[in-house]
Amino acid sequence: MTLQPLQIAPGIVKDETDYSSEGRYIDGDKIRFKSGLPQKIGGWSKLTTPTLTGAPRSLHAWSTNDQVDLIAAGTTERFYVYKDGYLNDRTPYRYQGTGTLTNAITTTLGSNVVGINHVTNGLAENDWVKLYNVTINNITLNGDFQVSTVVDANNYTVTASTNADAGATGVGGSLSYGYYMKVGNESSFASFGYGTGTWNQGTYGTPRTGGTGITLSLRTMTMDNWGEDLVFCPSGDRPYYYDSSTDTSQIVSANTPDNNQGIVVSEQRHLICFGADGDPMKVAWSDQEDFTQWTPATSNDAGSNLLSGGTIMIGAKRLRGGNILLWSDTTAFLMQFTADTLVFNFNIVGTNCGLIAPKASVEVGGLSFWMTKQNFFMYDGYSKKLDSSAIEKHVFNDFNFDQRSKVFAAHNSKFDEVWWFYPSASSQTNDRYVIYNMKDQSWSTGTMDRSAWIDSPTWPNPLASNEVGTRYIYQHELGTDDDGSAMDSFITTAPLDIADGDQIADLFGWVPDFEDQVGDVNLTVELKDKPNSTSETIGPYAISTTTEKVDMRNSARTMSFKMRSNVLSGHFRMGKNRIDIAPAGRRR
Repeated sequence: MTLQPLQIAPGIVKDETDYSSEGRYIDGDKIRFKSGLPQKIGGWSKLTTPTLTGAPRSLHAWSTNDQVDLIAAGTTERFYVYKDGYLNDRTPYRYQGTGTLTNAITTTLGSNVVGINHVTNGLAENDWVKLYNVTINNITLNGDFQVSTVVDANNYTVTASTNADAGATGVGGSLSYGYYMKVGNESSFASFGYGTGTWNQGTYGTPRTGGTGITLSLRTMTMDNWGEDLVFCPSGDRPYYYDSSTDTSQIVSANTPDNNQGIVVSEQRHLICFGADGDPMKVAWSDQEDFTQWTPATSNDAGSNLLSGGTIMIGAKRLRGGNILLWSDTTAFLMQFTADTLVFNFNIVGTNCGLIAPKASVEVGGLSFWMTKQNFFMYDGYSKKLDSSAIEKHVFNDFNFDQRSKVFAAHNSKFDEVWWFYPSASSQTNDRYVIYNMKDQSWSTGTMDRSAWIDSPTWPNPLASNEVGTRYIYQHELGTDDDGSAMDSFITTAPLDIADGDQIADLFGWVPDFEDQVGDVNLTVELKDKPNSTSETIGPYAISTTTEKVDMRNSARTMSFKMRSNVLSGHFRMGKNRIDIAPAGRRR
């Protein structure tokens, strides 16, 4: 018996041919590398059974001064806070979003569609409204409703739970209302219609149905702490403020910029808006310790700067030490507090390295890692391209760039990893991930539906949310299963050979060495004569914790091995597995 250890470098190589990747792994899913060896990733389970309304876009975890642990979840429609084991809807009302209407209701006999007249209401279809304490013609309006249609700038409809028993217009008496923060798009999409396309082409008054149109952006959300409280900003909106002591949320101030791309808070406590006031390259900041003051004066720190280097600001990340990295679509900027009349200095620290999405960066111990439209970067005082040659084509050649704003980065501090979740070309949502191991600089790939993630020292496990189907908050790295179901994980080696395939190899068996194994690991072997030859697959062989050797008797010039775990509570970490292999002689 001639035993040969499987000596394979960490990481998965996707961008080379299988044969040129000898000595590497070429495929895998739900696999990470720890100390150079592959193992199944941790499992996940629901933190809450209540669901999230809207596509989750941001999670944030922190502790109050009284050591109360909180989790905020922002979706395309609502804002939630998880506190004391309960998920609570804390969606704020928009600016000038509350008041009272008089005789504003229209009902139609036999219909549950209710018309509301409110001059210049600013609502859009699917926005959420609260209507209070009116019953008219068998219709009760007392609760949250979603706008069904926007008839015009002064009229909208909602759908009641009962049909009207009479028709009437301009009725209802006093109707109190609260209009929640704007609802955003779950996905980006091209829009055609009045005002799109080339000026002076076509017939006046005819909506466009072809050409390039305009792209309507999806909703993202940024969050940051203001002491023990939280500031959050949906893209295209103004900042809002969650007060942890009162467990309520509201607009930050009537003075804040509107139509922002996002926010970040400086170490010196300035609230910073980027893409501020709808100006794509504008960065504006409040007075120090006062996020209601935005008008620059000699007596305060408020100010703004119009940056040059790109077409739109995308994201921001505060670094250890207080500096802030800002990204446009092409450029990285360093924002530094100066304490002089300028308040902040802005310096370009990288070009051709713009951020692909508002949430596509993470800060790890003073370093920053991010994804661009074609590769990956880090900042350690200088902007540097990561060596992602093993997976770049795999990621960016099969990528839905229309939905690129859904990309987000995730830090997993338990395993020194940075993850990026992204949509493949055939998917409208994030369905894939790529992992960068910061210790050995290796990469792993896989599939998973996630749209938000937070790794926080205030919570024992990373938290994440999904977008497809019913939306939940999950705890990750908890157990080994997919929320109570078996998690399917596998890893595949590149083809192995003897003397570069010049000799036929006889395979007599496999001697397993797995650590922390729970449940069977199934081994499949693919045999080939040449790269383009038809393959022969043998197995699967079930390897239990007591299996000493898997006996085989097969010959081939090359052979690759696939290890798979797909049982409830299953887990494995590879050790020093060996194969019983010997030359069989040469043939043409």
